[in-house]
Amino acid sequence: MKKIAITLVGVLAAGAAVTAMAGKTDSEQLTACVAGIEAIYGDDARTKLRGVKNVRSGTKMRIKTMPADGDSLMVTCVAAKDGTVVLTDSDGVALTAPAYNTADKVSLND
Repeated sequence: MKKIAITLVGVLAAGAAVTAMAGKTDSEQLTACVAGIEAIYGDDARTKLRGVKNVRSGTKMRIKTMPADGDSLMVTCVAAKDGTVVLTDSDGVALTAPAYNTADKVSLND
């Protein structure tokens, strides 16, 4: 009986550690998204997380944004696994985009 109890405690502790590590990653990505929103709408903009969805490319977050001088809007933030953050508004218009890397350019002349 003791072995079962010890095994159960070990499994629960390992599960809690994995959950805590996943939460930290989401928290760091949320911080990057909010920093991007504040860069666009100002430091007075208030934000509220509405949803988090883990997708193949990274984490997709829907954040309600209330700028100090305007109406509230829904912003979608995609935080890729490589650390890039892309913000789009509710109409799908990009508010920020990752920098273009010319090394990724494909040419038929090269």
